[in-house]
Amino acid sequence: MSKRILAIGAHADDGVFWCGATLLKAAEKGHAVHYLSLTKNVSDQQINAMTTLCGEYGLGFQTLGYASQSLVVDLPTKRAVAAAIAAFRPDIALVMWPHDLNQDHCLA
Repeated sequence: MSKRILAIGAHADDGVFWCGATLLKAAEKGHAVHYLSLTKNVSDQQINAMTTLCGEYGLGFQTLGYASQSLVVDLPTKRAVAAAIAAFRPDIALVMWPHDLNQDHCLA
């Protein structure tokens, strides 16, 4: 049975490093796979290239466009993330490890 799999990361490139192979294998098996980046830490050209490349491998890609290292966890941000999740309607969601020590993944 095909599943809808959503991976959520802080930055556009995080998914490649922590779950890229898993996402590719899932897409190869026919699952609908999407990666959601909360921030836009790369150029528009890089975002377009990532979107195209993900599409070639059967993955969706989206960034909410927040600035890296200045994401504010407030009600509008929570609603934006919730809306992106609701729009994809995942059966499975992959999120980064809650004890991630990477400084640019921490909230001030």
